Amino acid sequence: MKRIMFLMLVTVMFISIVGCTDSSSSNTQSSTNESSEKKNEKTAVIALGSDPVHFNPNVGDGGSGYVTSNVLSSLITQDDGFNILPDLAESWDISEDGKIYTFHLQKDVKWHDGEPFKSKDVKWTIDEIIEKKGFIVNQLGSIKEITCPDDQTVVIELKEPNAAILSILSGAVIMPSHLYEGTDWVENSVNQHPIGTGPFKFVEHKRGISVTLEANKDYFKGAPKIDKLVFSVIPDENTVVQSFLNGEVDVIDYSSAITPAAVPSLEKTEGVKVVKTLSNSRQYMIANLEKKPWNDVRVREALAYAIDRDELVKKAHKGYAWRAEGFYTPAVEWAYNDKDVMPERDVEKAKQLLDEAGLTPDKNGVRLKDIEILIFQFPVFTDIAKVVQSNLKEIGIETTISTLEYSAWDEKVRNGDFELTILGGNHGIDPEGLFVRVGTGGAMNLMHYSNPEIDRLLAEGLKTADQDERAVIYKEIQKIMSEEYPVLPLTEWMYIFVMKDYISGHPIDDGIGKVGGAEYSILDVNK
Repeated sequence: MKRIMFLMLVTVMFISIVGCTDSSSSNTQSSTNESSEKKNEKTAVIALGSDPVHFNPNVGDGGSGYVTSNVLSSLITQDDGFNILPDLAESWDISEDGKIYTFHLQKDVKWHDGEPFKSKDVKWTIDEIIEKKGFIVNQLGSIKEITCPDDQTVVIELKEPNAAILSILSGAVIMPSHLYEGTDWVENSVNQHPIGTGPFKFVEHKRGISVTLEANKDYFKGAPKIDKLVFSVIPDENTVVQSFLNGEVDVIDYSSAITPAAVPSLEKTEGVKVVKTLSNSRQYMIANLEKKPWNDVRVREALAYAIDRDELVKKAHKGYAWRAEGFYTPAVEWAYNDKDVMPERDVEKAKQLLDEAGLTPDKNGVRLKDIEILIFQFPVFTDIAKVVQSNLKEIGIETTISTLEYSAWDEKVRNGDFELTILGGNHGIDPEGLFVRVGTGGAMNLMHYSNPEIDRLLAEGLKTADQDERAVIYKEIQKIMSEEYPVLPLTEWMYIFVMKDYISGHPIDDGIGKVGGAEYSILDVNK
């Protein structure tokens, strides 16, 4: 653009000296340069499995987490290798007693609207999450006070040592206090047009179609390698593959997925790169424990005996997954309990448990009917639900499957309007994340489970610094879960990332130790 302005200036000077001249040559040159710039613009299109509801991840994901990872920043972040990396904080110090964390912030960081980023933004965000009961509020209970000695320093004092506090803080996305302070952070219009400090700036959200971001040339870690990032909303797993093959999508990764049946042919397709790896996400089923008969542990145990996890891997994932065994992700090896696990399938045992629970079959063998299995639109969930439906029919439970868009599913489940539902999710890099799913009041404890002993152990795990001692605590939690079945683990999610071979710098294979998961600041397009 500077070159264009220079040419225009030269042209004006020439006209003033020589006299009247045909201006069409200048206009043609300007148009040619602009066209050249646009032609050289680098754009990456990422498939997005569901349409975002909003862009304030501290209120709740809203289906926008992979978008906001590129617009907003945290004090620290986590890469796909489960490593903690600096983000808005370039370094930090920890006191000897483990209660005081001093974060030294990156210098000369600006919000996308030009306002300077300051330590008060960090304090306001975390205080607001705690006060307004944001998404990770229950994990921030150990924080006693946050102070800002100056604009570049944040001091977080804990009530007691918390071994997982860095992992927890990576989930606190820092918001612009100058745009949110004094407003309702749920209704604030900025939630629909986020202003961050991240590598990309928000441009527009076309409902049900796409979300467009543009490079933040002033990004404090260096300008992104691409000019534009487009998230294309494609909920259907077959359509997303066709869009990829048609050249409409460059990458299918975190926020979407492909039908596993398409993987073999994609691996043989010229110009396509396929990356497969174990993730810390898993699929599981929950029942509404506030409704009968799901509040009876014998019924939940019967479901555990009835579900054929091998069939789930074979039919739903087409072999591209692992059957879940334990009650926490095996990706975090040191905390995983491989002894207290799901039972092997036993249909007769399941029927016996239902008999003991008083759910005897009628003359047609039916014990329960018209039970809804609720799912949201996401690849493989439909096939998982069909396998579960078939398995439950064998023990006399007749079900229907209802599929909703994510936002409608989320609202219905959080209102307790469900019987059974299937979901998945990232289980983090530290087992403290178990609180979110099985701790009393946890943000994803959608089944309304509560066990005082698990709550006590979760609190003890946070206060314990030694990893071996923590492992004992978290494995005991998993043992209790294996006895009470608050969740029914189904499959371990295999990351199957598909991208064109002209894509480089993807976080999953080129970004370990460099960028946070799902952050595309070093992604490049070289067609």
